Amino acid sequence: MFGKKGFTMVELLVVMIILGVLVAVAAPIYFANVDRAKASEAVAGMGLIRQAEREYYIKNKDYLAVTGTTTAVDTTLDVDLGATQYFSNKCYSVTKPSGTPAVLSFTNGDAAVGFLIKADGTKSETLDSGTGRGAVHYTDVGGGTGTADVQLEMDNSGRILVSYKDDSVGATKRSWKDY
Repeated sequence: MFGKKGFTMVELLVVMIILGVLVAVAAPIYFANVDRAKASEAVAGMGLIRQAEREYYIKNKDYLAVTGTTTAVDTTLDVDLGATQYFSNKCYSVTKPSGTPAVLSFTNGDAAVGFLIKADGTKSETLDSGTGRGAVHYTDVGGGTGTADVQLEMDNSGRILVSYKDDSVGATKRSWKDY
């Protein structure tokens, strides 16, 4: 009996507890980084649209309103994001000021400057092999599901409001990012 090798039940239990603690700490950090990666792709696309809007304003003395159902981002602004991971071209829309006084505001009510670019994950489309446009993992941001998992807003000054669904609390989190 003394010659048997192996682990005792107590040793196995201690290892399981240590692994459980590590997973409990690491999982939220991992999922937060995944959300930031998704948002970073949209921020890059919004930055291209922001620059194109500024150039359009220099030429035309007005901003261009773009809806997510048209190809104005592709043709008029000449911004083609091609194949992406999460946000396709149709996710992006631009609202320009109208009326007097011309006032735009973010979803949380803060004043926006110049124009407001929105990236709505629900409008993301699957990758089309014929055109080479679309998103590979479009459902990860709400594409095709009708429920927005990730939404972003950017104004001319570069302020960004990031909203994403937090499954752990069943609510939407919003945070400001300045780029």
